[in-house]
Amino acid sequence: NAVYAHNYGATSVKTRNIQSLTEKEVKKLELNMLLMSPPCQPHTRQGLQRDVEDKRSCALSHLCSLIPQCETLEYVLMENVKGFEISQAREQFIEALEKAGYHWREFILTPTQFNVPNTRHRYYCIARKSKKFDFEGEKIWEYMPGTDADLNQQSNCKISTIIELDVPADTLVPDNVLTKRVMVMDIVHPSQSRSMCFTKGYTHYTEGTGSAFTPLSEAQTHSIFEAVKEIDMDVNSKD
Repeated sequence: NAVYAHNYGATSVKTRNIQSLTEKEVKKLELNMLLMSPPCQPHTRQGLQRDVEDKRSCALSHLCSLIPQCETLEYVLMENVKGFEISQAREQFIEALEKAGYHWREFILTPTQFNVPNTRHRYYCIARKSKKFDFEGEKIWEYMPGTDADLNQQSNCKISTIIELDVPADTLVPDNVLTKRVMVMDIVHPSQSRSMCFTKGYTHYTEGTGSAFTPLSEAQTHSIFEAVKEIDMDVNSKD
């Protein structure tokens, strides 16, 4: 909310529990569009996957009960983690859309499909009332309809074109971490067009939480790694 208020200062930002919203309040707002990204923790593959039994799903359940009451609501966009598409929460959400007379379509998309060099598969659902969609609805799309599915999967954008090189020293990976964990880190180079999905564990854990950038080329990095391996072998042989 603080970031939103900073970027859109003229917009009213309310910090409150969504479950406290009443039907009367929602109708008074005369909403035209609802954009939401409910908590993903109940559906993450690494979590307990408690789905609607997780208290963090309560806000979405409440919104689902309000959607059919919003007569002025024309558009709905939902974003969530991959895995939401097989959840009970998703069934509840779709049921609310159908009850309110929406046309809807679902997707699993990742930024690389939009020329952003980062892999982050996410569930999206778009819905509208006034007009049907002109592409099939009995499936979850893994690319944007009307585009070439094969050409729609990879980013051509080089990391070097978007990375900031002049950054504070505290953004560097500490030497003691590199010494111990560099071999399990996902290191990306300027010429590459990919990076791993970043998680909340980034900066806390080195493996599987996101990529680290080096301004060195792949060849330079490979040479350094080979030299380190040789040193390790020499040390071990002396032991």
